[in-house]
Amino acid sequence: MKKLFLIVLVLLAAKLSFSQSDSCKRVYDVSKWKAYFTAQDYQMTDTLKIFGLNYSIIISTTDFKYMTDERTQIDILIKDFQLYAADKIDKFPDYPRSRITYNVIRGWMFIDELDAKDRVYYSAKRDSIRNGLWPSMSEVVILSSWLNLKIQYRDESVLFDSTLQTVLNEVIALKTPEEWAKLDLVYASNYEGSKYKSSEDQKTQIKATRKDESKVKFHVACGLATTKSSPVLTSEIKIGYERNYYNRYRYYYYLSYDWNFSFAENGDRSINGFLNLSTLETQFVPRLNAMGGIDMGYLIFRQGDIYEKNTFRIGLGFKTDFLYVSPQLYFPGSFKGVYPGLRLNIGI
Repeated sequence: MKKLFLIVLVLLAAKLSFSQSDSCKRVYDVSKWKAYFTAQDYQMTDTLKIFGLNYSIIISTTDFKYMTDERTQIDILIKDFQLYAADKIDKFPDYPRSRITYNVIRGWMFIDELDAKDRVYYSAKRDSIRNGLWPSMSEVVILSSWLNLKIQYRDESVLFDSTLQTVLNEVIALKTPEEWAKLDLVYASNYEGSKYKSSEDQKTQIKATRKDESKVKFHVACGLATTKSSPVLTSEIKIGYERNYYNRYRYYYYLSYDWNFSFAENGDRSINGFLNLSTLETQFVPRLNAMGGIDMGYLIFRQGDIYEKNTFRIGLGFKTDFLYVSPQLYFPGSFKGVYPGLRLNIGI
């Protein structure tokens, strides 16, 4: 009977100890997530970066809308880590550089040793280049549903600074849920020296890019085009719908008209006009650092004999900031043959 009584006491003590320990880290309410989802790295398309002198806070999420979702509880994520890690972090090995990973859903934490070698950086100053060592930072990664939070630091004492959570909450409060949902990449900073300032004359500065930015743009260009006989001068006007998706993929759709000017030795001049449709996208040729797409046109104004009636052309188009190159095939007179050509334009 005494043994049974002792066993019951031990179990009650263990339960009480577990409950006290659990209550320390249960600032984060796991029950708010009925179905847990762990997003993969490639799904983390939205990023918020907050910069300080000795540390930075980086949030990666599948959508910024989760930062203002009360189930995410981002307003207490750092505090939850601080309470959980306060009496545990000293038990970890003292690596020169490390990554501590804390999962608020599962309630576990572990440490990895990272490469502690300083990185060499090059800085352009006036007309000279100088190199030096840039000390690498240690990391704390807090894993949550739909969202990961990373704190990069050089001094471990930063991890338990009470202003970390305050800084994060104030930055998130600068935008409404609707505004956050439309953004893709945000940079924020409100530090002077090593101290956070929240005075009226030192407001948090935010630079952001929109998730899906679409606009109609007008372009003009001039250049050269080859024909079956001789090169001609070209001038083009273009109107297009340009879509910038997540600041990573761009899609352009254009309607344009170009004039082709040719001059004969006897002084005669001829002008021919093509109506064109073209598309461009960033991933058309993955290894090429230029946008690419399809370019096609139809001769709607003819003067002289440079082009036959009903000439149709189709080709590929490649665009950098100011240069457009399009190797093409010309089909004269309602597809009565074919010959190659090239369009080269410079414009804005």
